[in-house]
Amino acid sequence: IIELPPLVDVGDRRIAIEYKRISSTGSGLAEDRLIMLIMTDVTARLATEERIRYLSSHDSLTSLHNRSYMEPLLDKMPRSDQFPVSVVVIDMNGLKLSNDVFGHRAGDNL
Repeated sequence: IIELPPLVDVGDRRIAIEYKRISSTGSGLAEDRLIMLIMTDVTARLATEERIRYLSSHDSLTSLHNRSYMEPLLDKMPRSDQFPVSVVVIDMNGLKLSNDVFGHRAGDNL
């Protein structure tokens, strides 16, 4: 059986390919080599998955790395011969209140 790749590019689309033998009499005839081929456009799904991966480690407003990204790195703090290292964490007092009262757009502008 010929092995097909699970994903192929067709123009700007990503196509998932699944296949299965649908006839297997063992006679060696041409109809014994039939396969069912399913091609599914997964471009949008893959783009969504990549966006979710990105947002899981980046702030959606600033695009800076977030806490989820930084925590594993902090566990691997450098040895003393690799200093200086800086980690900056910023928290604006009252931002939650501004978001609650004036909305997130106003808070984003702040």
